[in-house]
Amino acid sequence: MAAYAAVISVSVDGTAAQVSAPQVGEAAVAGVVRLPALTPVEFEFAGALNSKTSKIDDMFPIRLTAPILINGAIAVPAGTIGEGQIVHAAKAGGAGKAGELIVTVRYLEHRGVRIPLRRFRMGGLGIGTDRRDGALGVSMVIPFSGFLMRGGEKTIEAGARANAIIATDIEIPTAPEAAPTGETQSRGSTEGE
Repeated sequence: MAAYAAVISVSVDGTAAQVSAPQVGEAAVAGVVRLPALTPVEFEFAGALNSKTSKIDDMFPIRLTAPILINGAIAVPAGTIGEGQIVHAAKAGGAGKAGELIVTVRYLEHRGVRIPLRRFRMGGLGIGTDRRDGALGVSMVIPFSGFLMRGGEKTIEAGARANAIIATDIEIPTAPEAAPTGETQSRGSTEGE
């Protein structure tokens, strides 16, 4: 992305003034950091999921495993929590029918701002970028006795790694909002008395 700077000359009552426009691609603005769309993020599932107990539209926690860096500075720290969602879940059934579990990630939340995510892939960054593996289909002939077998449930273990990208440019505050000090101090002084 090319950066540019604009200088505007203005003459008011014969006095010249110059105003500079910010550079394109500039991440930090007073008190705010801009997270660009398509920034990769790596996270883990904070709890286990399985096709037997999961229900469509259930939300589940995710946790950022590597900080999001902007211009070499930590914009969103590792450990930041977000949520994913169950898109489809079906229990295993008779005749060898396997369980089904389809999930996606929705957002990370940092300093009160939801950072939308998309392009979810299992595995760490750099894994799951080759789409050919998703097109591979396996078929097999199941003998008659296979109809009496029960298929297995699908499970995603707690701590399983995955990755996604930030869905859109978004700005987040660079410093947390200060808590009202009057309430905190008055509670603290009355408790000790």
